[in-house]
Amino acid sequence: MLEENAATLQADANLTVLIEGYADIRGTPAYNLKLAQRRADSTKAFLVQLGIDPARVTTASGGETTQFGAGTTEEAYQLNRRAHFVVTSPTAKVGARLIFQYAN
Repeated sequence: MLEENAATLQADANLTVLIEGYADIRGTPAYNLKLAQRRADSTKAFLVQLGIDPARVTTASGGETTQFGAGTTEEAYQLNRRAHFVVTSPTAKVGARLIFQYAN
C-alpha cells in the first residue's frame, strides 16, 4: 500500500501529505505519542527511499487519540497501529487517492 501511495505522489507533483502516526491503547500516553511519531517518521522515510521529496511529506503523532478499532482485542489493537495519510495540498488533483496502511 505504501508503494501505491508513493505512485500517487509521483503522479502529482503538487500533492503534499501529512502522515499521522497512531498507536493502540497499550502503554502510557507519553510512550504512545512517541511510538506513533516514530511510526509516522518511518513511513515518511520509506516514501523518501522510493523517491518522494521529503519536503512534500510532514508527520505528526496522534498517539492513541483516535481509535479505528473499538475494544481490547488483538484485532482492535492492530487496527489502531497505523499511519494515516491526509492530503494537505489545496491544488491536488480531484480524486487523488491515498491509502493508509495498517502497521504490525
